[in-house]
Amino acid sequence: MTFEQQEWMNIKFNILTAKPKRRVDCPEGKCRAMVFEIVTNSRFEIFILGAIVANMFIFAIVHSRMSETYQNIISKSPLTFHNPC
Repeated sequence: MTFEQQEWMNIKFNILTAKPKRRVDCPEGKCRAMVFEIVTNSRFEIFILGAIVANMFIFAIVHSRMSETYQNIISKSPLTFHNPC
């Protein structure tokens, strides 16, 4: 095996055996620590994912020839992220 091939094998081995840091240290400061705890919580991630899915659903049901009633229902929906024209 040539030197370049051995070097490439070492790089691949290092990449495969590298382990990411599990948890980032909590920042100093009361306010920053509180926000950090909120955004690193798994419930926050689920909430954001739900908001994205709801947004995609609202965008998917909006179409060009909507009736006035349909448009009013979408615009008054509590999940409305998009105000159709």
